[in-house]
Amino acid sequence: MRIVLTRIVTCCSLFLSALSLDAQTIVNEVKGFSHPESVTSDLKYYYVSNLGKELKPMATDSDGFITRMAKDGTIIDQSFLPDIRLNSPKGLAILDNNLWIADVNRVLVVSLKSRKVIWRKDFPDTRYLNDIVVKDEATIYVSATDINVIYEIDFLQDTVRVYDTEGLIDGPNGMAIDNLTDNLYVAGYGSNGKPGHVCRFNLRTGEVQKVSPPGHYDGVYFTFGKYFYTDWGTEQEPVGKLWHFDVRYNKAVQWLKEKNFKGPADFHYVPGKKLIYLPCMLENTVYIIKI
Repeated sequence: MRIVLTRIVTCCSLFLSALSLDAQTIVNEVKGFSHPESVTSDLKYYYVSNLGKELKPMATDSDGFITRMAKDGTIIDQSFLPDIRLNSPKGLAILDNNLWIADVNRVLVVSLKSRKVIWRKDFPDTRYLNDIVVKDEATIYVSATDINVIYEIDFLQDTVRVYDTEGLIDGPNGMAIDNLTDNLYVAGYGSNGKPGHVCRFNLRTGEVQKVSPPGHYDGVYFTFGKYFYTDWGTEQEPVGKLWHFDVRYNKAVQWLKEKNFKGPADFHYVPGKKLIYLPCMLENTVYIIKI
């Protein structure tokens, strides 16, 4: 009898888990941004990169800025770094209380305490530095969408290694790392008129595997055998989507199917709170989503 009961409870648990997979709620829609591209957090505040008034990701027009907001979406500083001239900032990351910013053709490291630039690296071969992901205190990866390159920065040695992804990852955009396997998940937006794929790039072997159907992918996040990614849609169906993929079941599920996101970009996921902070560039909005 106990065995039967256990099996029933287990089946019920699996059923409820399956139901909860589609249970997402938008808890806030934060307005007032200027083409928001990326969100990151230091566990206290949330930082949002803004390209500026016009959607020109390669422009060096000095009208980009970083917004700081509270966890509930309350904007604290519309322009958190007023003394730093930013052009079209995109990818953000935080390491050791410093904010890393990808800005067109340069990477800036800004102290969150002093709000001053403490390190800078220029990348003259690109005009489209995009996402930043931190592997450890020394190793940072930056994608260059326009030239199909991923840069590996050794912050302590002040050196740069170049991974050429031409023909392997079309338009590398958002990135997420699995440190256990040294797999870098890369969201390909597409290039030369072709759509991209979410790809798994093994940093040890150099092997690249496509792990999604074709699309125009932007942000990606990996945690515990699952990854989430955003898709801008196609020219025929310009409907932005938020996807969840569970490696165990090899299945992708679209979240919030009823919501038509416009330009969903490089989001931030808070595992403990099960919250996603999703910037939508074409709506000038950051959605806070409970999953």
